[in-house]
Amino acid sequence: MSSAVFPLPPETVHCPKCDRDVVIATNLGKPGLETECSDSACPIARDPDNQPSGQDGTLICFAEADEISEEGRRARFAQWEKIGVDRIKHDLLNGGYQLVGGPTAVRNLAWTWVRQKEQEQLKPKPEDILLLKGSSWNLFQIVR
Repeated sequence: MSSAVFPLPPETVHCPKCDRDVVIATNLGKPGLETECSDSACPIARDPDNQPSGQDGTLICFAEADEISEEGRRARFAQWEKIGVDRIKHDLLNGGYQLVGGPTAVRNLAWTWVRQKEQEQLKPKPEDILLLKGSSWNLFQIVR
């Protein structure tokens, strides 16, 4: 009886960054990482558990075709960045027809962008962190 190693079955996960379902599968006989996502900071592709090993690689692809191309997503994100989160969110709350426009997929993408930006605003910036160092005389020094 020979001991054959079978590849892991494909796994579908949800990417929190692009708000889409992604399929992770073994890419038999093709070493390396192959992905449909063009984002260099993709959390799925950067996950150590998804890194290729041995002679088989890892294939990462979107579960469903997106109505909006990656270039279209980047162009809209850049446009919304210029307009600002508050104005885009206000437009979406009023239907999303004045600033966002487009089909439902575009408005859903805009909501994803707004949620990402709001999450970024909640994270403390290094210049916002104040560190107090105590001494043996209970004097405190502000360190920035």
